[in-house]
Amino acid sequence: MSNHGPSYGLDADLAAKRAATYDDSLEKEIRAWVESVVGAIPGEFYDGLKSGIVLCNLANALKPGSTKPQKAAAPFVQMENINSYLNFCRSYGIATTDLFQTVDLYEKKNPNAVLQNLMVLKREAGKKGVSSGGASAARPGQVSLTGPTHASASSSAPAARSSPAPAPAAGGGAKFCANCGTKSSGGKFCGNCGNIL
Repeated sequence: MSNHGPSYGLDADLAAKRAATYDDSLEKEIRAWVESVVGAIPGEFYDGLKSGIVLCNLANALKPGSTKPQKAAAPFVQMENINSYLNFCRSYGIATTDLFQTVDLYEKKNPNAVLQNLMVLKREAGKKGVSSGGASAARPGQVSLTGPTHASASSSAPAARSSPAPAPAAGGGAKFCANCGTKSSGGKFCGNCGNIL
């Protein structure tokens, strides 16, 4: 625990209980799975995950474009990466009870919760047909752990709308914007993007 002194009383008892229930073999299994998807994790398992970059790369490997990791040594940026990963987990269908708090990983408060989350993510990815992938350095949306300090500008470009806007209803019914697909409230301009209807 980086910013805290030794625990006493109930806190010490709870920390000892968590340490006693920690499963090293489960950590090895999860580490092997994560490395099979995103490549090697540098150093000790939790130190390698602490910046959040590995977790964001994992999220982008499972669902491309789901996170935008930032490489920086500043603690708040690293915690934002972890939070971005947790937001991905929610959108991927992971139950709230299977998530961890940012400090559980960043300060190693509860490594069991981090392992549980990654185990559930592995199971959910397996259900969706993703078991592992090659460790490719050129995967889109993935931030290198040794490369430049910022994600590329091309990864932050907005995605173009690929499907056409819905056609207006027959008989002069509701109008839809051809640019963004928003239903009009009867005006001449789209209330969302300002396009002429």
